[in-house]
Amino acid sequence: MKENATFNYLYYSYKNIACDPDIPEEILTELARDSDWEVRYAVARNPNTPADTLRELARDNIHVIQAIVAQNLHTPKEALAELAQSSENSMQWLIALNPHTPANALHKLVKNNTFIIRYAVANNPNTSKETLTELARDFEYSIRCAVALNPHTPTGTLCELAKDKNADVQKIVACNANTPKKISQELLQDKSTEVRKEEISDERER
Repeated sequence: MKENATFNYLYYSYKNIACDPDIPEEILTELARDSDWEVRYAVARNPNTPADTLRELARDNIHVIQAIVAQNLHTPKEALAELAQSSENSMQWLIALNPHTPANALHKLVKNNTFIIRYAVANNPNTSKETLTELARDFEYSIRCAVALNPHTPTGTLCELAKDKNADVQKIVACNANTPKKISQELLQDKSTEVRKEEISDERER
């Protein structure tokens, strides 16, 4: 009974330590090799966990630990690129959401047929201009809207989206800073698009 109590005390102690953002990096690195997956999970969530340790945890055999690493904003780009090769949609989606995922890894994710993955890539600030141009031709109008909203979408692509058959896409194109002023004015004056700046603000807040 005493041994069980000691075990439980150590377990909760390690877990609490692993959650503490003020714990020194060397201790987090040590705890990342703990046999208990919940302790390693806590390390993966810790904002103070060093990059090298997150790189190790990205290869953990427990899926939820990899998922947390995929969401950690301090995870090294090469580890994110490695996780992006996962065949699981849930993992690819988390990688597509991380703003530090490398552009080349994001480009590969647009081949996925799952809407939320392509949508996340279209919204990612790290997505390349080439990838955004490709997504601008997506059959899902919501993804084209996301491309029109992305501040890194090139002018040429926005000019093409200005001709989109969907009025919502045109509304957003009109308010993108990269859209030529003349085209923005034309869209704003076109009653058929019903463009209103407050609607664009609502779209950005979603």
